[in-house]
Amino acid sequence: MRGRVGTAVMAAAMMAAGAARAGEVVLVGTGAVRHTLEKLAQDFKTRTGHDLRGTYGTAGVVTRRIEAGEPADIVASSRASIAALGNGGKIVGEPRDLGHVRMAVAVRKGAAKPDVSTTEALKAALVAAPSVSYGDPKAGATTGIHFAKVLEQMGVAEAVNAKANLQKDGLDVMREVAEGRAVLGVTQASEVLAVPGVEIAGFLPQAQQLVSTYTAALTPAGRSNPAAQEFLEYATGPDGKAAFRAAGFE
Repeated sequence: MRGRVGTAVMAAAMMAAGAARAGEVVLVGTGAVRHTLEKLAQDFKTRTGHDLRGTYGTAGVVTRRIEAGEPADIVASSRASIAALGNGGKIVGEPRDLGHVRMAVAVRKGAAKPDVSTTEALKAALVAAPSVSYGDPKAGATTGIHFAKVLEQMGVAEAVNAKANLQKDGLDVMREVAEGRAVLGVTQASEVLAVPGVEIAGFLPQAQQLVSTYTAALTPAGRSNPAAQEFLEYATGPDGKAAFRAAGFE
């Protein structure tokens, strides 16, 4: 009798654990969408009771982690990253767009805003600034990889990199500016708006601009998790789109 009771208790515990897992969504995403997804996750939990557990990094880091087999229900990253994961069978179904975002130059709140509206103005501002921060290309930062090429193309790479403060992602770039360790910071507009104490001085000129599209998609595990499917619908539906627009996405 005692053995049967013990078995029944164990079975009930396993069922309860399974139910708890079904109500949890595991997401791996990029820093560019972190702030908005975390806000949406709070609303989602209030509405449904489901938890979202997110971990974040650069697009390159996200791709490597998922390719290495890190468990996830949803991946939210750049379109190129999601496409690569789809080709490797790590993504199922049709990816859903979260939004498009442009790169901007940021300053500490209240500081003078340099003119960056043309290529020549941007060059002058970068050369004149005592310090500049941007994402480290070696960390796989989408903006960092692009901006390093921009500096080379404008012929100011040596001058700017001599005083550059490289960070692992755009959110850390903005913290450097907010805390006064960098006068100018270059990253995506969504990351500027996500960090208190900084503001946009201007967007990169068209010739130097990078418009990144971020998408989200289910993994094979997420396809069998109803809560993950529900969150993806919510994040890409009307409420989600409004939240991303408010965060600087287009």
